[in-house]
This record gives sequence, C-alpha cells and structure tokens, in this order.
Amino acid sequence: MPGLPAVRSLDLRDEEAGEVTASLATAAPTPRIGNARSGRRVSLSRVRYIARVSDRAPSLELAERVPGLAPWPAGLAADVDAQAAVIRRGAGDVLFDEGSPCSGMLVLGSGLVRVSRAAPDGRELLLYRVRPGETCVLTLSCLLGHASYPARGIAESDVAGVFLPAPLFERLTSVSAAFREFVFDAFSTRLRGMLELASSVAFDRLDRRLASALLARVDAEGRIELAVTHQHLADELASGREPVSRLLESFQLAGLVELGRGRVRVLDKAGLAARASAGA
Repeated sequence: MPGLPAVRSLDLRDEEAGEVTASLATAAPTPRIGNARSGRRVSLSRVRYIARVSDRAPSLELAERVPGLAPWPAGLAADVDAQAAVIRRGAGDVLFDEGSPCSGMLVLGSGLVRVSRAAPDGRELLLYRVRPGETCVLTLSCLLGHASYPARGIAESDVAGVFLPAPLFERLTSVSAAFREFVFDAFSTRLRGMLELASSVAFDRLDRRLASALLARVDAEGRIELAVTHQHLADELASGREPVSRLLESFQLAGLVELGRGRVRVLDKAGLAARASAGA
C-alpha cells in the first residue's frame, strides 16, 4: 500500500540453525511466527526484530493500554513508532521458555497468555495469566535484572499486543512517570496474586481450588463449554490426574458439570461458587 512506512518482517528459513533473521520489507500480510503445535517455536526472546502486522502506530496502541501515557514527552512517540511493533501470535505459540533470554516487553492488547513453571516430572504449575491491558511481570523482572526467563509463557488464544525492545523499555521507564506507574502497578497486583496462589496451594482443599479454577476459566473465556483435559486441570492445580478426575466425577454427579472427551461443560456456576467457598 503506498504511503505506508516500511515494516519489519521475519525470514524463518534459518530457524533450524537456531537463528532468526529479520529483513525490511514493505507492508504485506505477515505469517504467524511459529506455533508450538507444529513444533516451530520462535519465541520473542530470539527475535531481533518483530514483524509489525498493524497499520496503526504502536504509540497509539500503547497509549490505549497504559493510562496517562499520552500526551507524550517530546520525541518519545516518534521513537516508539520507530522501534516498537504491533504483533500477533497464534493460540499455542510459545512466547518465551525457561532459560531463554528476554529481549523486550509485550503489552497485551487482546487474548490470553498462560505463564507456568514445569516440574521435573513434567507437571505444570500455573503461576498466572496475562490478560488484555496487562504485561508479564516475569518479563519485567528479567528486563530489570538482565536475567533469563524462569518460566514459560504460552498463548492460550490468539494474542496481539505492542512489543517494546529492551532499550525502548528502559527509556520509557526512565522518562515517563505514567509508564513507571504501569510497571509498578503490574508488580504490585501480581505479587498479591502470587501470595494468594501460594496460600491456596498450601492450605486450600483441592475441591475448592478445582471449582475456582473452572469458574476462572468460564470468566476468562466467556463460555461454559471449556476445552480442557483432566490432566491439564491437574497440572494447573499442581495435583495428580486421578484426584482431579475423581472430583470432576463428583461434580458431575452433583449436577455442577458435564464431562466429555477433552472438555468440561459448566452447568451450575452458582453451585461451583458455593463449592469454591465451602468452609472458607
């Protein structure tokens, strides 16, 4: 399209060699950047340049997600437009993995990202989910501490957001009070959530945690038909598959859910809420 600025696009041909190359190209449809289900994992940490897939300026997208960011300090919006990018990733894509370096920050505009830690036996502990208007605090921690990722982030649905390379993140943190407040608020909110998670794992009964997890999924996905396996729920709750399956069957007998292959249909949200708060 004439009049549009050049955008960054990815050449994935060198992926098998462990190197992702980037080139400048004119505006054109950009393919997704790898997918865990197809075995192609091109994480944000390995990409030197991220494909811009939106005609909107990154500064406009970012200002919509960070309260008080606009009006911009002199020259900062132009730097954001030149260095940041609006990106999209597909459901199932691995955004970052344990031990990978962190090259920038993603402010999520749409979709859902699951951040989890894997145990040596293959089980998974869900740490938190990143929702629209939020960012991953582990990413912030890695950027500020110049450290590698201690966990994995996977897109649970198609996601889009503004990617800020590390140097731009550092400049925004330095010159923008609104951006600093956004970062500190993210840390504060997530720290409270992590404390609640630790308390839940240590002290809450599994049936209450399972009921809460199902309700949280209904709220996050906006539907009562959940595409989730017993094993996935067990991983999320840092439990075994057998006790979770037994509880789901008891929920079904009580008329709270309906079970199917690879799915759970929530029939009684109020009943699940009562089970989640029982004995609290």
